[in-house]
Amino acid sequence: MLYLHLAPEQFTCDEEKIFWTLAFFKDGRAVKWSKNLFRQEADTGIFLIRSWTDFEQQFWSQFFLVNAEVDAINTLEGSSYYQGNWTVDDYLDSFLILASDLGSQILPRTQIEHPKSDCHHVLWMT
Repeated sequence: MLYLHLAPEQFTCDEEKIFWTLAFFKDGRAVKWSKNLFRQEADTGIFLIRSWTDFEQQFWSQFFLVNAEVDAINTLEGSSYYQGNWTVDDYLDSFLILASDLGSQILPRTQIEHPKSDCHHVLWMT
């Protein structure tokens, strides 16, 4: 997306921006979504995304959670979220992302203890 903003003159229409962006969808759900769009075009003769605004809306609906706060709460309170084989740095990074998704749900000086933790350290969010 950064390139689209840095070099807008490279794209003469929304269709070029959409196809250029889809060319980078090479893995996981992204490539499946992209292939499905082109399959639908082959079946109907019409590419279903007509504008960049439409592309952005469909992209957000496909790849971003409707309620990141609820997902973060469910993840942190679930029984499957623990360090496992992650490095401490990776685990902490993951936790901090979830904590930022909680936004106002974490109040100043909220005590957070992980139920699966083998140690008795407590993390204070301030």
